Amino acid sequence: MVPGLGSLTSLAFADDVLIFIDASVRGFQQWHALQSALALYERASNAQINIAKSSFWLVGSPADASAASTLAATIASYGLANQDHRAFLTHLGHPITLWPGPPTDALVSRLAAIRTRALCFPTIGVSVLNRVQKSKQFLTSRLWHSISLGGLPHNFNDLYFAALNPYLFAPTHPYISLDDLVRPRSLGGFNLLHPDQMATALTISFLRNCLSDPGPMGRWLRFGLTAELFHRYSTPPAILLARSSPSFTALQHADARAEGLLGRLLHALASVDLGIAPEWKDLPEAAIVTLPWLLLFPSLVLTDQRQVKYLRSHWVTVGDMLWLGPRPHPAAPVPTFLGLPPSRSATAHNRLSSAHDTFGGVPSLPWSTMWSQLEPRLSSALTSYCLGSPSLYRLLTPDASRSRTPSETWIPLSVDPAYPSFPWHLLTITGRSILTASPRSVRHSLTPQEPRVPGWTFDPAVSPSFWSTVWTELEASPLPMDMRSACLLAMGVSTPLSFGPRTIIGAWQHLPGLRGRLVLWRNAVLVTLHTARTIAGRDARTSASPPNFHHCDTMDVLSVTTASVVSALTSAWSRLPQESEVAVDRFRSRWVLGSSLIRIEGSSCAAIKRD
Repeated sequence: MVPGLGSLTSLAFADDVLIFIDASVRGFQQWHALQSALALYERASNAQINIAKSSFWLVGSPADASAASTLAATIASYGLANQDHRAFLTHLGHPITLWPGPPTDALVSRLAAIRTRALCFPTIGVSVLNRVQKSKQFLTSRLWHSISLGGLPHNFNDLYFAALNPYLFAPTHPYISLDDLVRPRSLGGFNLLHPDQMATALTISFLRNCLSDPGPMGRWLRFGLTAELFHRYSTPPAILLARSSPSFTALQHADARAEGLLGRLLHALASVDLGIAPEWKDLPEAAIVTLPWLLLFPSLVLTDQRQVKYLRSHWVTVGDMLWLGPRPHPAAPVPTFLGLPPSRSATAHNRLSSAHDTFGGVPSLPWSTMWSQLEPRLSSALTSYCLGSPSLYRLLTPDASRSRTPSETWIPLSVDPAYPSFPWHLLTITGRSILTASPRSVRHSLTPQEPRVPGWTFDPAVSPSFWSTVWTELEASPLPMDMRSACLLAMGVSTPLSFGPRTIIGAWQHLPGLRGRLVLWRNAVLVTLHTARTIAGRDARTSASPPNFHHCDTMDVLSVTTASVVSALTSAWSRLPQESEVAVDRFRSRWVLGSSLIRIEGSSCAAIKRD
């Protein structure tokens, strides 16, 4: 029996079927009924079940251990393998553990396979950027499928890079920071997929597909998230929007995603920039009272310290700020009103003050003024919901109040079953509905947008926007992968031009004309410098001496630079859509007409050979 789903008997995907049988005496009847059904299937379809690929395992702790053991022996006698002894099981490519905790053994095994396979790829003469591309294309695709569901160990990030770094940086140790390795290429990075960001994006993708499902799956998921928040973190779903308090901090910690599927889902929601769509104002009253109370009062200015104090004291939802409870003299007519509830300690210990309207340690807020500033639609809706009939929060009659136990004297909204009304479907990520958020958009929202700033000094100093332009133009340049990698590692026209480091690296950003030619020339310079530096470093390692650049005296710099330019232009031609006459004519007029470096031969772009 699964809360929200009801009685679960089987799960099927294509020809893979998972069947549940009670680990009790009743399980024998179910097993024999299953055998009869399979026999009918085999006769009708002329197909046979592959027993060699079938297995079974015990989930949980059976009440009747003797019956469970006998049932296991019976199933095993039919040829099915007992998998209870295994550390994890694999179903449809997803590892499953038989006890609480993430399938760490399965993840370590998968990463070890990645590291072994990476040894088959050549590294000599292969740029870092090419290695990153091969890692994304051939090494990690199965990894993302296997971790798309279930808990993840807190050190997943370390395990991932420990498996990839020997290939990315062979034969040396890592010489690029992890931040630069996973930073987008348009910001000066190498665009390796960040494991934690990818895991979060895959988790949000699961929520996108299932969170608003109107059927049993969606109900089970929403109920599970709410119950997990209540029982494990003692907080309502609104904390995901309030985004503060010790409970929210615990959700952001990597240990939360190791608690299984629900913990991972909540960790992902706490990791992204979560908001709510403006349509929340049109929600029914039962949903509005589950939202953060600060959402209703955007003009209220609170210091971060006060806001955190309120959230720590469990003043989170609109319902926490609206209360209905009997007065100290239940024999008298019970007044009905809206106002701040008693303090948390008074609620917990049933302390009722005889002083009129003395609420104890509650938020010191101008409640009457705040209520008057509410939008008319919201104030009338909340009033009708809290004071109307029938209502979950309507005051009891004096007779009913006297019959209640001491623990039921107060009726705070925070323990109300209205939490399932929380509007999960209106959640947004960076302003975009969670129901349309793609893994790519989620990863983009989690990626820092600051450009990489190399440790170079210019006089005067340059701003981050300078480097943003440098990386953007480099990404848009017609470069093959090895030249682009070299640039990443190294890094109207008026006259005279300044040829200092600042202007060369920036490709004369103050000049609006001929940007393509200036950036191409800059890239060729960077590749030439990188080639010289690589040779100097290689010779220094061989001779165990400090690097020197004496080889530059005999180096044909012009040939190296020319080869870089030709390689860049031929690469750009190969990526040009040949069916686009406009693009082809533009390329010919800009780069080929009058050129002494390249020419077009049929559909190919080739270098001009000189005698």
